[in-house]
Amino acid sequence: MVIWVSPDYPDYHFCAHPSVETLFGAGFTDKLQKALVDIKDPALLTGMNRPDGLITATNEDFDTLRTAAVDAGVMR
Repeated sequence: MVIWVSPDYPDYHFCAHPSVETLFGAGFTDKLQKALVDIKDPALLTGMNRPDGLITATNEDFDTLRTAAVDAGVMR
């Protein structure tokens, strides 16, 4: 019996500090994201617990999680 199912939300995300653009050059974040999303090696994906691969995410993709946290009173 299922009591409650959470809304879909992105998890296990990788983040890059904005300073990487200065440190490694303009466009580095996009190149890094593409390199990660393009990983197809099953051993690497299994090691990251992502056998189906990685996907891109935006700040807006976290809106349902943010709303749930506000509604639960754990975030303002």
